[in-house]
Amino acid sequence: MNKVSNQPVGVKTDAVHSIGPLDYHEEKAQAKRDAAEFEVMLRYLPAPTKADRRLASYGIDHESLGRLSRVTLKPGEAMEARLLPFSPCPERYVLRLFQHVWPPFDSPVKLRTVCAQKSDYTLVNNAADKCEACAAGVETDFHAIAYALVDDKRRAVGIKFTPQNLQALKSLMEQGVFDFQTGRRVRLTASDRYHLDYELLEREPVSEDDFRRAIIIGQPHLIPLDARLDKLHDMAAALDGWLIAGKPEPQPGQSERLIKLLPHCTLVPIPWGCKGPQEPGWQNVGYAMMKDDDYREKLDGGNIGLLCGRDQEAVNKKLVADQIIIGLDADSEDFANSVIQYNPWLSKTFAVEGGRGLKWFFAVKGASMEVCLQSTKIMQRQAEGDVEVGDWLASGKQGVVWGLHPSGKMYTPNGKPLMVIELKQFRLPKSCYLASQQVSIPTARECYRKHHYPRAEGPILDTSRLQDVTRRGDCIECACPACRDIGKDTAGNNLLIWPDGRYKCAAYISRSASENHEHNQHIYRLAGISRSNDYE
Repeated sequence: MNKVSNQPVGVKTDAVHSIGPLDYHEEKAQAKRDAAEFEVMLRYLPAPTKADRRLASYGIDHESLGRLSRVTLKPGEAMEARLLPFSPCPERYVLRLFQHVWPPFDSPVKLRTVCAQKSDYTLVNNAADKCEACAAGVETDFHAIAYALVDDKRRAVGIKFTPQNLQALKSLMEQGVFDFQTGRRVRLTASDRYHLDYELLEREPVSEDDFRRAIIIGQPHLIPLDARLDKLHDMAAALDGWLIAGKPEPQPGQSERLIKLLPHCTLVPIPWGCKGPQEPGWQNVGYAMMKDDDYREKLDGGNIGLLCGRDQEAVNKKLVADQIIIGLDADSEDFANSVIQYNPWLSKTFAVEGGRGLKWFFAVKGASMEVCLQSTKIMQRQAEGDVEVGDWLASGKQGVVWGLHPSGKMYTPNGKPLMVIELKQFRLPKSCYLASQQVSIPTARECYRKHHYPRAEGPILDTSRLQDVTRRGDCIECACPACRDIGKDTAGNNLLIWPDGRYKCAAYISRSASENHEHNQHIYRLAGISRSNDYE
């Protein structure tokens, strides 16, 4: 029988040398001394769980140790803290965190994200070799993060000093609060606009040796931030467009004009020169916010987007009519012209000209309007394959209706009211379709499994004339020669041949009987065994 060892993890033993009673007690006493020393050092580390402390006492590193939470005092909050250097080097008091900020002028709608190039590497995830916003010249704000012991439990955190509080941080350094022996606790209080006031409290000496050992063992660093490369790109593009346009700024009162023009629509704020909102939960903004003065002031501080879809809460309260707001965005001039030919009424509805062309907005009401509630791509069938030609903007989407385009061109609304139609009044060109409503065609193999046809006599196709032939049980799966003849079926699995010799192309399962017959004849002409008749 194997005996379970009570030896703690991480303690090495020698199979040849057995530990006697005296050695065992000495080992136990040393373990207690080590645990006591570790307890002293724990005061300088983030508060770990009991499991973390047990593992650390065995000399095992644990990834949860040393991760500091980031604290920013909000207006009206206060905190007592003992500030310490952030590394074994006394001269390194804080960690450096740089954030890119757009736009460069005063605006209630700001786009912010961390700069991976200038910030200390321990603060950032997904850091790239180059920062696109830095290369474009987007402005940065400097934030300092100080190591601090807070509360009676000596919980370790990182306190962030924003740009407004850097002078207070400098004053604290001059007062010597970071020093080990002469340092003292401070009471930090946040006033309006996140300005920090401080009060010096009693002195609190700290053992420099214990602190250094704790830093080395725990390797504390803050829970890192993600470098949002997409936001850095948007900032760089917005700055380029702003410079091309001659540094224009938002116009006060624009939201009021749009609300009068679109009385039952919901608008969302967007940073100046950008194409998408940045505030969390913007998709859930309700129509009631259109009467909020602070919200309308925010709308005037940047670009303005029109929220698509349906506000069910506002409909239930009878604030707006039961309808779905749709945005139709054309990616090419050819597609835009064809849409106008099929829907001449689009020239009478609200539209906006942006960087790539015209974008129409209209409302759908009546029976079956729910089928158009899903946002999707508009696809067009072409000889070389289906391509994307536009966007159907509905639930969870918005379209910019005023502001600055990243290309440097201003969005220009046509000033017409929003037209309300029934779904049957809208038509797409025959070669186009909504991707979300495209029927998924099953493979020939799936079709055979679903339908068990009666047997016929004899083979019909010559497998030696087919490509990518693969056995699938009793069936043969291969490339369809008729599809290959027009440059399709690159995967080589459209055609299934059943054991009785019948065949079917998966690409034509949902087609009409005449189309299927013609396609089957084409397959037979290319790969059929010589007979006087063909098989459908």
